[in-house]
Amino acid sequence: MLRPWCKITYLLAAFLFPTIAPAADYASCLLGFRALARPQHDTAVELEMTNNDWVLMILTTETGRLDAIFDAVGAKQVSQAVLSEFGVSNFAKLRQLEWDSLNANQKRSILRHATAMKKTSFFEDRRLPGIRVRDEVTLAFPEETTFLGITYPAGKHQIQLCGTLCEVEYGGIAQTPKEVELHFRANQSAGTMSKQARIFQRALGHEATSQHVHIVAPIPVKKLKTNVRLESTRIAEFYRRANLVAEMRAIVETSSAIRSIQMDATEEVIQFASLTPENLGKVADYFVQYAEGNVIDIGDSLKPAFVGFRGHDTYDQPGLFGFEVRDIDTRYDIEENKKLLDSLQHSLVTEEYGVPPERIQTWLQRFHSGSSAQRALETSWYNQPLKALIENARPEIKTVLAQIPSQRLEAYIRDNQSIKMLLYDWSQDPLLFDQPGLLERIRREQLDTLIQVFHSRTSSSSPSYMGDFLEESGIYEIFNRSIGG
Repeated sequence: MLRPWCKITYLLAAFLFPTIAPAADYASCLLGFRALARPQHDTAVELEMTNNDWVLMILTTETGRLDAIFDAVGAKQVSQAVLSEFGVSNFAKLRQLEWDSLNANQKRSILRHATAMKKTSFFEDRRLPGIRVRDEVTLAFPEETTFLGITYPAGKHQIQLCGTLCEVEYGGIAQTPKEVELHFRANQSAGTMSKQARIFQRALGHEATSQHVHIVAPIPVKKLKTNVRLESTRIAEFYRRANLVAEMRAIVETSSAIRSIQMDATEEVIQFASLTPENLGKVADYFVQYAEGNVIDIGDSLKPAFVGFRGHDTYDQPGLFGFEVRDIDTRYDIEENKKLLDSLQHSLVTEEYGVPPERIQTWLQRFHSGSSAQRALETSWYNQPLKALIENARPEIKTVLAQIPSQRLEAYIRDNQSIKMLLYDWSQDPLLFDQPGLLERIRREQLDTLIQVFHSRTSSSSPSYMGDFLEESGIYEIFNRSIGG
C-alpha cells in the first residue's frame, strides 16, 4: 500500500498534470509496467543497473525495517552466523533493524541471505523481496535540466518519484542482488521516457545502460472481427518490420552480429535472439484467436527477439498488447532513438502500421491466396532454416554457395545470423515485391557482399560487411522509413 502522503501527492498530480501522472489508479504504481492506463501515452522503461552504493541509496524496504525482507521470503529464523554478522542476539531483533542503519555492504549481505531463503524461481517472482524505491530520491543535474515535465536548475534536488519508479527486480536469472532492474514509467511518449530514463541514471551517478521499452496499444477487436485475416496480418507484418529495423540498426550503428544469447551456460533458456518465423506466425495467430474469442495467455513465449511481443496477459488493464523494444544500446543517437520509439508508438495506437491496408491485401492475394495469416507471415521473415534458404535462393546465390564448404557456411551463420539476409529472396517481401529497381539493387549487393564475407578469413568481419550491405542496397533506408524512422 502506498504511504498516505504519497497517495495525496499522486492524486493531485494526476488532476493537475494528466500528461505526467503515471496512471489512473494511484495504487497501480506498485505493478510496474503491468498496470498501464491511458495506453496511448503510457510507457515503461526497464533499466538494468549495477546495485552500486548510489542505487542502494534510493532503495528501502516496505516498512523501513528488515522485517519486510524476511516476511517476503517467509523466513522464520536465520543462522547464528547471520545474527552475529549483524550484531544481534536473536531473530526478533534482526527483524527490527532499520534498513538505513546498515552500511552498503551490510545491505548487500542481507539481500544475499534473503535470496538464499527465497522459495520461488526467477520466472515465478523476479522482485527483490521486500524492497522498493524511496518516495523521494536525490538527483544531481550538471546543468539546467527538464525532468518529467519540470525544469530544475543545476545542482542536487530531492524529487518525488513514488509513481514513476516502481518495482525493483533481480537483474537476471542468477538472482544476485549485485544487479537490479528498475521499472521507470510515466504517462509520456516512448521516446521521451527513454530519454528521461537516461537523464535519471546520469543524475543518480550511474552510467547509462541498455534499455527495454514497453509500448502498448489496445487490441483492435472491431477491425479484427471485420476482416481478421487482413488485420492480423497487418499487425504482425508491422511487428516484422519493427524487428527487422531493430536488427538492422544494431548492425549498422554498432557493428553487432545477430546471434542467440542464453541466460546461463547451464540453461537452455534463450535470453536474446533474432525473431523466428514460427514466432512471427504465432503473433498473427494470436490476433486471429483473440478475435474468435480464444483468448490465449502467451507469457514470455514471444519475448526472445530484438522487439519482443507481449499479449494481454502481460498487462493488468484489459485488452492491451505490446511491443517490448529490447535492444536500445547506449551507443544509439538519443534523438534518433526517440524518433524511432515515438514512430512505433504512433503507428500502434493509430492502427496505421506504416503501410496502407490495400498493399497488404494485394500482397496476400498475389502470394498467399490460399494461406492463413500465420503461414503468410512465417515465409516473410529472412531467418529461415538454412536448408530452406538454400533451396529457395536465386540461381546466382546458389552458384556462390556451391563453392563454400557446408561446415564453414553453418559456422559463419551460427556466429552471425544476419548473413541469412544475403541468401534470402526478397522478391516476395510485403514492402518490396512491386519495386523491381530496388530488388535488382538488392540482388547485386547480396551477391557482392556474400563473396566478400566468405573470402574473409573469419566470420568476425561479417558485421562490417553486413552494415555496408544494408546501407548500399537501400534495405535499411526503406524499412526504417516504413515505420517512421
